[in-house]
This record gives sequence, C-alpha cells and structure tokens, in this order.
Amino acid sequence: MHLIAMRLLRAFTVKKYCPHCQTAIDTPAMSAYDEHFNCPHCGTALMHDEKDIFIYAMVFIVAISVPLILLFNVNSFIAIAIALISYRILRPRLFEPRFRIKHFVE
Repeated sequence: MHLIAMRLLRAFTVKKYCPHCQTAIDTPAMSAYDEHFNCPHCGTALMHDEKDIFIYAMVFIVAISVPLILLFNVNSFIAIAIALISYRILRPRLFEPRFRIKHFVE
C-alpha cells in the first residue's frame, strides 16, 4: 500500500526547473512574493507564467459555473461567485504546482 501511495505522489508532483540554469527548484506560493522570486542557484528573477494562471482560472470557472447554471438552475451571479471562491481556495494546492516558471520581465 505504501508503494502505491509513493507512486501516486510522484505522479502528481510536478518538478519545476529554472529556465536559466536548468536546476530543479522549489517555487514559493504566489502569495509569498509580490512581483518575482529569485532562483536559489543562479539568482535569476523568476515568476509564474501569467498565461497559465489565466487559462487554469478560466477553465475552472467555466467548468464549475456552467453545470451549476444548467443542471442545478443556480443564479448565474451566484454560480460565478461560487466558482471564483472555489478557485481561490483550491489554487495553492491544485493549480500552482502546475504553473510554468518564466523569466521576470519588467
């Protein structure tokens, strides 16, 4: 049982690599930095990719709000509010590990 759990953990863990030095790094949470964070190996300014943040957010919000509206006849304003709050709660654990890393450009 322990072996199965370890394989599942490895399958769901996404490795992040610095685009500059190609070294595996642990990225901080998006709430832990303002504009960028630095690679601990080469010191390059890095950030999460905005395209990934936007795409994951839009897909999740649509995937939650449309069924709420169509299947459960929930008011659209309430359905979108539920989807937004759900995304905000789930983002650090489900989505942030999958965001790509890119160089910080001012």
